[in-house]
Amino acid sequence: MLQSVGVVVPAYRPDPERLVPYVHALVEELDPEVVRVELDAPRPETLDALDALPAVAHVNPVDARRGKGAAITAGFESLRTDILAFADADGSTPAASMADVVAAVRDGSDLA
Repeated sequence: MLQSVGVVVPAYRPDPERLVPYVHALVEELDPEVVRVELDAPRPETLDALDALPAVAHVNPVDARRGKGAAITAGFESLRTDILAFADADGSTPAASMADVVAAVRDGSDLA
């Protein structure tokens, strides 16, 4: 049975021109049930730009800056998927590399 995947993307004032294509690439490579963008202290224009995210992406804007760890924790706590993953909003880990990590977990690793 294929395990469901949820991805959290913590973001503090991200560049939408990088984030939107990156989330699309994550969706293409991982076929996740959900990608949750934990968005700290967003600017109105950033929220508007994120309308271009794929349907499986959900944005959780928070007025304050929580920090990366708190954003990831909040995202993980909201997911109801078999596999939990996170990826930085700047796309520093290529989507194909994220797919390799998720594949290792699907193949039986407890952690990758």
